[in-house]
Amino acid sequence: MRKLESRNILGEAADCLHRVMQPVAHIIHNIGYVFLTLMMFLVFSDVMLRYFFNKPILGSFDVTELMMGVFIACCLAYCAIENGNVKTEVLVERLPVRAQEIIDTVTSFIGLIFFSLITWQSFIQAQSAFDSQVMSAVLHIPTFPFVAIVAFGCFLLTLVLLSDFLTFLSKALKK
Repeated sequence: MRKLESRNILGEAADCLHRVMQPVAHIIHNIGYVFLTLMMFLVFSDVMLRYFFNKPILGSFDVTELMMGVFIACCLAYCAIENGNVKTEVLVERLPVRAQEIIDTVTSFIGLIFFSLITWQSFIQAQSAFDSQVMSAVLHIPTFPFVAIVAFGCFLLTLVLLSDFLTFLSKALKK
């Protein structure tokens, strides 16, 4: 009976976290695509100005580099929610269902720990960038806000991975 109660609590917690994270990840994902669109127009304009008028946009590399980090960070959690990440299931899918559930639980736990550490270090890096006033090379744009966005994107991914771990653990404890 105790196992059944823990499974229900874990499953309910995972479902609740997933319901909260899905719309948040979708909104952040759309923000990421705005940055991708802006980055695309910037690169296109830079290439055209460079080719036709021999006048490139000063600092376009700096801005593109910073916007790329924002775009990737904004899309991490949404990709995980939509299961858009790469999985190699060639061997695992041939195992019994119980073994698959255990492997899913272990790998999701490893991913959760890994991205928890990345999130923690990203926030430390953001604080360091703020304290030391790190700036981009050409335009001298402060990098702190961009590093903070990357840290926030990693935090959202960590929450999605926590939801996945609780889901897999609930399934593994089912039997």
